[in-house]
Amino acid sequence: MAGGSLFKSKDAKADPKEIFNLRLLFLLCTIAWAGMFYGFDQGNIGGIMELPSFERSFGLENDTQEAIDNKKGNIAAMLAAGGSLGAILAAPSSDYLGRKWSMFTFCAVFVGGAVMQMFPNYEVLLAGRFIGGLGVGACSMLAPQFLSENAPRSVRGSMVSICGLSLPCSLLTSCRYAHITCVS
Repeated sequence: MAGGSLFKSKDAKADPKEIFNLRLLFLLCTIAWAGMFYGFDQGNIGGIMELPSFERSFGLENDTQEAIDNKKGNIAAMLAAGGSLGAILAAPSSDYLGRKWSMFTFCAVFVGGAVMQMFPNYEVLLAGRFIGGLGVGACSMLAPQFLSENAPRSVRGSMVSICGLSLPCSLLTSCRYAHITCVS
């Protein structure tokens, strides 16, 4: 039975040693990055929205507090809205393109959304957050599937767990970084 410690598993010891190579480690690391997209993007926006330069760039300094709160709420929510749609679109995309090419495509969608978020225009920022959300939502669904289909049976559970841990770890790291650099 798979699971437990990777080094103590009877199944892992019975597998040929040739399958545990740098290519398998590279697969794990690259797929784990897909989970990190979502955690990083969601974690850093809270600190960024508190920066005075952010409020100046997006014209929030002249708005009422209620309008500022609504705009900031919309900015934060757009990633989740796009992520929901991205997760729904990932299944038909992976059936048509395959898991690997769907992940490449949605990673490119995320990068496009991230680039859009660099422009100091509120509407473009919202669109960029939504488009970036499409990418991270799809990758959050596709990454564990792709990894579980390509990992050896004896270490599949461990590798998918590490992939699953990449999201909360990157969320924690980016929240702490945003708090230290942006708020403090």
